[in-house]
Amino acid sequence: MLIKKLVVFGIFLIIPLNEAYRILVVFPLGSRSHAILGQGFVKHLLDAGHEVVHITSFPNDKPVPNLKEISVASITEKYKEKTEEYDMFKLKNMVGKSNIGDSLFFLFFPYDFHKQFLNVPAVQELLTDPKEKFDAVVIEWFFHDAVAGIASLFQSPLIWVGSTEAHWQVLNAIDEIPNPSYSVNIFSTTVPPLDFWGRIVELWSLVKKFVIIKCVVVPFENFLYNGVFPELAAKRGITMPSYDESVYNASLLLLNSHPSFGIPYKLPQNAKYIGGYHIDPKVKPLPENLQQIMDRAEHGVIYFSMGSNLRSADMSDYMRNSLLRMFGKLKETVIWKFEDDSANVPTNVHLVKWAPQQSILGKHKYFTSLYCVPPDKFKSHILLFIQKQ
Repeated sequence: MLIKKLVVFGIFLIIPLNEAYRILVVFPLGSRSHAILGQGFVKHLLDAGHEVVHITSFPNDKPVPNLKEISVASITEKYKEKTEEYDMFKLKNMVGKSNIGDSLFFLFFPYDFHKQFLNVPAVQELLTDPKEKFDAVVIEWFFHDAVAGIASLFQSPLIWVGSTEAHWQVLNAIDEIPNPSYSVNIFSTTVPPLDFWGRIVELWSLVKKFVIIKCVVVPFENFLYNGVFPELAAKRGITMPSYDESVYNASLLLLNSHPSFGIPYKLPQNAKYIGGYHIDPKVKPLPENLQQIMDRAEHGVIYFSMGSNLRSADMSDYMRNSLLRMFGKLKETVIWKFEDDSANVPTNVHLVKWAPQQSILGKHKYFTSLYCVPPDKFKSHILLFIQKQ
């Protein structure tokens, strides 16, 4: 009898030490670079002993303990098919054109994607199940606010994640808009400090975008929010707050950046820089063919990639041939992530359809890299270099 009492007493002593949480991580975008950022969150949370539900377009091939994945890859496949139908989305037709961030397509895409995401059957099942409860909801902010309703639906703290540099649109979710005299739009081609004309241009860009968002985007998002979440809330037996209450009720904003290699901003106390969190400190070995290329590179290596959203194969012949001529004049070995085979390649240039980027950057003969900079790649470059010193 005494032993049973001691066991029960011991259990009650252990229970208060259990600090594991159940966390929903929402990174649904169909871009590999964005998915890597979501997987970084999941990895850290699992390593800390938490239980995670992850909504993603790139689920793992094998089950992972304490992790439940909800795939929304079907949306990604639909968008991939649509973009392949139109030449306007190919790199050769985008060069020299106006900034895509100011286009009607970019205003419509985040709204349409998140609308489809909220209607995926598996997501609907999660949102309507009254047994599903979370201690926190982590959502990637990607130019869309209505998904904040997910946190309100579960009556959980909302944590926004900005996958890029800080900028006025993401900061507006938790704070006032930064002064455009000292900060620039995320799609701007200029960097501070700005001259007088530069400040006028940034002010005009901000005012124009702000008016469009308030007059066009927000009404659509409000309509989506009120068309989806009140009905889901009724099935869970709760009442949803208003659109504005959900959107501007975030507890924390985490930014995949750092002022040491980005543009510094005045941030509120609930906004924190976490740039580089997704980088795995354990660098995996290179495939044999790439290892041989690296070992033979007497003068170092240049790694060139257009990221996961743009394809080198979609370059114009002029652009591709110009780059090949330039690379051919260098003494360094060039590894170019290129989706197709190409003829007349210089002897120091190696085209690969896939490259384990962190493994390449972590090698001792790594020289430099050229990118169409996605959010995770530039920081891999910087932080892996720092780790090697």
